[in-house]
Amino acid sequence: MIKYLSWKFIAVIAVLAMAVSMFSGGLGGVSFGELSVRALVSGAVFALLAVVMNLVLVRFFPELLQSGTDDSDGLGGNVDILMESGESESPAESFGMDDEGLEGVSVGNSEQFAGEINNLDIDEDKVLSKRQAGPMNDADPEEIARAIHTVLERDAKG
Repeated sequence: MIKYLSWKFIAVIAVLAMAVSMFSGGLGGVSFGELSVRALVSGAVFALLAVVMNLVLVRFFPELLQSGTDDSDGLGGNVDILMESGESESPAESFGMDDEGLEGVSVGNSEQFAGEINNLDIDEDKVLSKRQAGPMNDADPEEIARAIHTVLERDAKG
């Protein structure tokens, strides 16, 4: 575990604690001897806290301390999405299901799939009427205006 400690981080924390202690003690009119002892004690305490924090980071969040020198292309670079070259599974098998009800499903024949999409029987009038129908199409405009006015008044009151 000691080899994973970031000694620069620990030293910076300790020096900053000593500097803050000396600065605040100097403003408070503390004698130089007492100021030095307080600075050393605060530096040691904060160095110990930095060691503990560093060990916690190494133990529970090791990915935060990785140097980033791997040859991945960024986010998700460690994910392998390629299938093994062997028996190919059906789409249902890859999700742990059986092939029941998936007779016409094919993977990899995009021209056939596009042709099947074009051959679908879609009632365009029905689709357009559903797009145009909304929750407020039947409402009276004056009623909508009063509702908006009420909401704005309540919002202004808090």
